Amino acid sequence: MDAGNPLQRNIIQKHSKKETNVRLLITKRRCIAIFVVLLLFVGLVPGFAIEKAKIAVFMWKPSAEIYDRIIEGVKATFEAAGYRENRNLLFDYFEARKNMQLASKLVEKIKTGNYKLVLSLGTKSTQILQEYNVTEVPVLFSGVFDPVNAGIVPDLDGSQSNYAGSSHRQVFSRQFSYFLELVPSVKRLGIIFRDGEANSLVQVEEVKKLKDSLGLTEVIPSPAKDADDLKRATLLLVDKVDAIYLPADILVSSSAALNIRDIALPHKIPVFSALIDPTKYGALVSTYTDLFILGKQVGRMAVRILNGVDPGSMPIEFQQVTNIVVNRVAAEFLDIRIPESMKDKITGIVGKYLVIATGD
Repeated sequence: MDAGNPLQRNIIQKHSKKETNVRLLITKRRCIAIFVVLLLFVGLVPGFAIEKAKIAVFMWKPSAEIYDRIIEGVKATFEAAGYRENRNLLFDYFEARKNMQLASKLVEKIKTGNYKLVLSLGTKSTQILQEYNVTEVPVLFSGVFDPVNAGIVPDLDGSQSNYAGSSHRQVFSRQFSYFLELVPSVKRLGIIFRDGEANSLVQVEEVKKLKDSLGLTEVIPSPAKDADDLKRATLLLVDKVDAIYLPADILVSSSAALNIRDIALPHKIPVFSALIDPTKYGALVSTYTDLFILGKQVGRMAVRILNGVDPGSMPIEFQQVTNIVVNRVAAEFLDIRIPESMKDKITGIVGKYLVIATGD
């Protein structure tokens, strides 16, 4: 066919244009492939460029809801930071089941397991790690109420060792500011606690120190030897106090029902609680720890450690977000109105309970 033929020239031009388009498409795909590879190397695609991290989770007690929620929060923070479990992040779980012989074996496995970090859940777990000299790997603890009193760290400014962590202990000045915002008339405060229980004694002393700054005139401790002694301890406070405080004491919290119902409420005495359970039985208000949020906070500490921050230089952290729960039935019975400043912060109404976010 004659190349000078107009029809032939048109066919040649179309064929040439088609070949050019194909070459451009191939070149474009190659560029995309190269770009993706580059992204993987510079770390813009999560889960690939971040160095792999193997973390040991150590527990003295079998895993419970409190620990599960903390771990869920930790994992959520890791995922937000670009880690992907079973890809560049691995958790190994070690449960001692309250058995010291088993605990010693597990700790040896942790010490020789080439872990980047040990997450220790609970006071006893962390004390065991210290007892068996886990010093070569960073240890991050959570679920520890009072790390100083437990001998885990010398003070709250930092361990100056390989240990760092958080406490679910409430900041008392903040806690009582919410309680007294709800019932500002309180001047005389009674505290019921388990006699001889170290954590409870620490809490009593903390409240005593804050007496003047809180505007209280009296703080009256009333210790109980055991659950059977709680009624006597509660009766001693009747006619002496404007409100009763129940610290973070499992014995007092779990055995509070009858004493609140049969003694405190009939005498029109509001009950403040550091733990949420007593609000089920008529306590007016409690603060509570959202363990998932606490876990996310712990996760942020973990990511910092993996990024090279010295755990010994990290101050002990307390929960950054506090919520309070108000028993509406108890409030109505005690003729206590929710102040407008709190109404604006209500985030949920669940049955007889108001959930109020403090915004901390």
